[in-house]
Amino acid sequence: MEGGAGVTLAYYAPLRDWIVSRIDMVEQTVPNVIPHEVGHYFSLPHPFNGWDQIPWNLAQHGNPVTMNTAPDGQTPVEVVARNNCNTSGNFLCGTPADYNLGFNWGGCAPYTGGVMDKNNDLLAPQQENVMGYFFNCGDYEFVQDQIDMMIADYLSVSRHSIRDDDFIPVQGPINGISSIVNPPHNTTTDYFDNVNLEWTEVDGADRYYVEVSTNRPIQRKC
Repeated sequence: MEGGAGVTLAYYAPLRDWIVSRIDMVEQTVPNVIPHEVGHYFSLPHPFNGWDQIPWNLAQHGNPVTMNTAPDGQTPVEVVARNNCNTSGNFLCGTPADYNLGFNWGGCAPYTGGVMDKNNDLLAPQQENVMGYFFNCGDYEFVQDQIDMMIADYLSVSRHSIRDDDFIPVQGPINGISSIVNPPHNTTTDYFDNVNLEWTEVDGADRYYVEVSTNRPIQRKC
Protein backbone atom coordinates (compact mmCIF):
# COMPACT_ATOMS: atom_id res chain seq x y z
CA MET A 1 0.00 0.00 0.00
CA GLU A 2 1.37 3.36 -1.02
CA GLY A 3 1.69 6.10 1.56
CA GLY A 4 2.52 8.77 -1.00
CA ALA A 5 4.95 9.08 -3.89
CA GLY A 6 7.88 6.72 -3.35
CA VAL A 7 6.66 5.47 0.06
CA THR A 8 5.50 1.89 0.59
CA LEU A 9 3.79 1.15 3.90
CA ALA A 10 3.08 -2.54 3.28
CA TYR A 11 2.46 -4.92 0.41
CA TYR A 12 1.15 -8.38 -0.41
CA ALA A 13 3.54 -10.61 -2.36
CA PRO A 14 1.35 -13.05 -4.39
CA LEU A 15 4.19 -15.35 -5.42
CA ARG A 16 5.21 -15.85 -1.79
CA ASP A 17 1.66 -15.53 -0.45
CA TRP A 18 2.73 -13.33 2.41
CA ILE A 19 2.27 -9.76 3.65
CA VAL A 20 5.28 -7.50 4.25
CA SER A 21 4.78 -4.42 6.39
CA ARG A 22 6.67 -1.67 8.14
CA ILE A 23 6.50 -2.35 11.89
CA ASP A 24 4.82 0.97 12.61
CA MET A 25 1.98 -0.08 10.31
CA VAL A 26 1.48 -3.23 12.41
CA GLU A 27 1.19 -0.86 15.37
CA GLN A 28 -1.63 0.85 13.44
CA THR A 29 -0.02 4.19 12.77
CA VAL A 30 -2.24 4.19 9.69
CA PRO A 31 -5.28 2.11 10.69
CA ASN A 32 -6.33 0.65 7.36
CA VAL A 33 -2.93 -0.56 6.09
CA ILE A 34 -2.92 -4.13 7.46
CA PRO A 35 -6.65 -4.73 6.72
CA HIS A 36 -5.95 -3.42 3.20
CA GLU A 37 -3.19 -5.98 2.65
CA VAL A 38 -5.30 -8.75 4.19
CA GLY A 39 -7.91 -7.86 1.58
CA HIS A 40 -5.30 -8.38 -1.14
CA TYR A 41 -4.26 -11.64 0.57
CA PHE A 42 -7.82 -12.87 0.09
CA SER A 43 -7.94 -11.81 -3.59
CA LEU A 44 -9.46 -8.31 -3.42
CA PRO A 45 -8.28 -5.76 -6.02
CA HIS A 46 -8.38 -2.02 -5.45
CA PRO A 47 -11.68 -0.29 -6.25
CA PHE A 48 -9.62 1.63 -8.81
CA ASN A 49 -8.29 -1.53 -10.42
CA GLY A 50 -6.57 -0.62 -13.68
CA TRP A 51 -5.49 2.79 -12.35
CA ASP A 52 -3.09 1.38 -9.75
CA GLN A 53 0.13 2.70 -11.26
CA ILE A 54 -1.22 5.83 -12.93
CA PRO A 55 -3.87 7.73 -10.92
CA TRP A 56 -6.24 10.00 -12.80
CA ASN A 57 -4.85 13.39 -13.75
CA LEU A 58 -6.36 16.03 -15.95
CA ALA A 59 -3.46 16.37 -18.37
CA GLN A 60 -3.35 12.67 -19.24
CA HIS A 61 -6.93 11.53 -18.93
CA GLY A 62 -9.11 14.60 -19.41
CA ASN A 63 -12.43 15.43 -17.82
CA PRO A 64 -14.78 13.86 -18.61
CA VAL A 65 -12.79 10.65 -18.89
CA THR A 66 -13.75 9.28 -22.30
CA MET A 67 -11.26 6.42 -22.47
CA ASN A 68 -12.72 2.92 -22.40
CA THR A 69 -9.63 1.14 -21.09
CA ALA A 70 -7.78 2.02 -17.89
CA PRO A 71 -4.09 3.03 -17.94
CA ASP A 72 -3.00 -0.58 -17.34
CA GLY A 73 -4.04 -1.23 -20.95
CA GLN A 74 -6.43 -4.07 -20.20
CA THR A 75 -9.07 -3.23 -17.57
CA PRO A 76 -12.30 -1.65 -18.83
CA VAL A 77 -13.09 1.72 -17.22
CA GLU A 78 -16.02 1.57 -14.81
CA VAL A 79 -18.75 4.20 -15.09
CA VAL A 80 -20.73 5.84 -12.30
CA ALA A 81 -24.03 4.22 -13.30
CA ARG A 82 -22.40 0.80 -12.58
CA ASN A 83 -24.09 -0.79 -15.59
CA ASN A 84 -20.69 -2.29 -16.44
CA CYS A 85 -19.57 -2.97 -12.86
CA ASN A 86 -19.34 -6.74 -13.34
CA THR A 87 -16.91 -6.40 -16.24
CA SER A 88 -14.82 -3.35 -15.31
CA GLY A 89 -12.84 -1.80 -12.47
CA ASN A 90 -12.61 -4.26 -9.59
CA PHE A 91 -15.46 -6.32 -11.11
CA LEU A 92 -17.61 -5.75 -8.00
CA CYS A 93 -20.82 -3.73 -7.99
CA GLY A 94 -20.79 -2.81 -4.30
CA THR A 95 -18.02 -0.23 -4.73
CA PRO A 96 -18.52 2.91 -6.84
CA ALA A 97 -16.27 3.87 -9.74
CA ASP A 98 -12.87 5.19 -8.63
CA TYR A 99 -9.95 6.19 -10.85
CA ASN A 100 -7.43 6.18 -7.94
CA LEU A 101 -8.73 9.57 -6.91
CA GLY A 102 -7.55 9.20 -3.32
CA PHE A 103 -3.86 9.00 -4.22
CA ASN A 104 -3.52 12.75 -4.74
CA TRP A 105 -6.45 13.93 -2.64
CA GLY A 106 -4.40 14.27 0.55
CA GLY A 107 -6.66 12.78 3.18
CA CYS A 108 -10.31 11.96 3.77
CA ALA A 109 -11.93 15.37 3.35
CA PRO A 110 -15.15 14.96 1.31
CA TYR A 111 -14.18 14.32 -2.28
CA THR A 112 -15.09 17.25 -4.51
CA GLY A 113 -12.64 16.72 -7.35
CA GLY A 114 -15.31 16.99 -10.00
CA VAL A 115 -14.04 14.10 -12.15
CA MET A 116 -16.67 12.83 -14.58
CA ASP A 117 -16.96 9.56 -16.45
CA LYS A 118 -17.66 9.32 -20.18
CA ASN A 119 -21.39 9.80 -19.50
CA ASN A 120 -20.67 13.13 -17.75
CA ASP A 121 -21.64 11.62 -14.39
CA LEU A 122 -19.63 12.82 -11.39
CA LEU A 123 -17.52 10.21 -9.63
CA ALA A 124 -18.20 9.76 -5.91
CA PRO A 125 -15.64 7.18 -4.68
CA GLN A 126 -16.25 5.39 -1.39
CA GLN A 127 -13.52 7.07 0.65
CA GLU A 128 -13.89 4.81 3.69
CA ASN A 129 -13.42 1.60 1.72
CA VAL A 130 -10.54 -0.47 3.13
CA MET A 131 -9.20 -1.21 -0.35
CA GLY A 132 -9.10 2.43 -1.47
CA TYR A 133 -6.32 5.01 -1.16
CA PHE A 134 -8.07 7.68 0.89
CA PHE A 135 -6.09 8.12 4.11
CA ASN A 136 -7.07 9.26 7.60
CA CYS A 137 -10.71 8.34 7.31
CA GLY A 138 -12.70 7.48 10.42
CA ASP A 139 -14.14 3.98 10.17
CA TYR A 140 -12.99 1.93 7.19
CA GLU A 141 -15.16 -0.90 5.89
CA PHE A 142 -15.47 -3.70 3.37
CA VAL A 143 -18.73 -3.81 1.40
CA GLN A 144 -20.67 -7.06 1.29
CA ASP A 145 -19.49 -8.27 -2.12
CA GLN A 146 -15.88 -7.71 -1.02
CA ILE A 147 -16.61 -9.83 2.06
CA ASP A 148 -18.20 -12.48 -0.15
CA MET A 149 -15.13 -12.52 -2.41
CA MET A 150 -12.79 -12.95 0.56
CA ILE A 151 -14.90 -15.80 1.97
CA ALA A 152 -14.92 -17.52 -1.43
CA ASP A 153 -11.15 -17.19 -1.65
CA TYR A 154 -10.73 -18.57 1.88
CA LEU A 155 -12.88 -21.59 0.98
CA SER A 156 -11.05 -22.22 -2.30
CA VAL A 157 -8.63 -25.08 -2.93
CA SER A 158 -5.67 -22.70 -3.00
CA ARG A 159 -6.33 -21.77 0.66
CA HIS A 160 -6.53 -25.34 1.92
CA SER A 161 -3.46 -24.97 4.12
CA ILE A 162 -4.87 -22.11 6.21
CA ARG A 163 -8.15 -24.00 6.77
CA ASP A 164 -6.58 -27.35 7.67
CA ASP A 165 -6.38 -27.85 11.45
CA ASP A 166 -3.75 -30.53 10.85
CA PHE A 167 -1.46 -28.21 8.93
CA ILE A 168 1.61 -27.17 10.94
CA PRO A 169 3.99 -24.73 9.26
CA VAL A 170 7.73 -25.13 9.58
CA GLN A 171 8.67 -23.17 12.69
CA GLY A 172 12.14 -24.42 13.58
CA PRO A 173 15.35 -22.64 12.57
CA ILE A 174 17.02 -23.61 9.30
CA ASN A 175 20.74 -23.14 9.63
CA GLY A 176 22.14 -25.09 6.71
CA ILE A 177 23.48 -23.66 3.47
CA SER A 178 22.81 -25.29 0.12
CA SER A 179 25.62 -25.91 -2.34
CA ILE A 180 25.57 -25.57 -6.10
CA VAL A 181 25.54 -28.90 -7.93
CA ASN A 182 24.67 -27.90 -11.47
CA PRO A 183 25.84 -25.91 -13.30
CA PRO A 184 29.22 -25.94 -11.53
CA HIS A 185 30.26 -22.68 -9.92
CA ASN A 186 31.83 -20.09 -12.25
CA THR A 187 31.10 -22.07 -15.40
CA THR A 188 29.33 -21.13 -18.61
CA THR A 189 26.36 -23.12 -19.90
CA ASP A 190 25.69 -23.86 -23.56
CA TYR A 191 22.23 -22.26 -23.45
CA PHE A 192 20.86 -19.25 -21.62
CA ASP A 193 17.18 -20.21 -21.91
CA ASN A 194 17.30 -23.85 -20.82
CA VAL A 195 19.44 -24.31 -17.72
CA ASN A 196 19.01 -27.25 -15.37
CA LEU A 197 19.49 -25.91 -11.83
CA GLU A 198 20.44 -28.29 -9.04
CA TRP A 199 21.59 -27.74 -5.45
CA THR A 200 21.95 -29.77 -2.28
CA GLU A 201 19.03 -29.98 0.09
CA VAL A 202 19.01 -28.35 3.50
CA ASP A 203 17.41 -30.11 6.47
CA GLY A 204 14.08 -28.54 7.36
CA ALA A 205 13.77 -26.37 4.24
CA ASP A 206 10.63 -26.96 2.20
CA ARG A 207 11.30 -24.33 -0.47
CA TYR A 208 14.14 -22.39 -2.01
CA TYR A 209 14.45 -19.27 -4.11
CA VAL A 210 16.79 -18.52 -6.97
CA GLU A 211 18.16 -15.03 -7.52
CA VAL A 212 19.28 -14.22 -11.04
CA SER A 213 21.43 -11.15 -11.58
CA THR A 214 23.09 -9.66 -14.63
CA ASN A 215 26.09 -8.46 -12.65
CA ARG A 216 26.51 -11.09 -9.97
CA PRO A 217 26.69 -14.89 -9.96
CA ILE A 218 23.45 -16.77 -9.47
CA GLN A 219 22.77 -17.22 -5.78
CA ARG A 220 20.66 -19.97 -4.27
CA LYS A 221 19.34 -19.46 -0.76
CA CYS A 222 17.11 -21.57 1.41
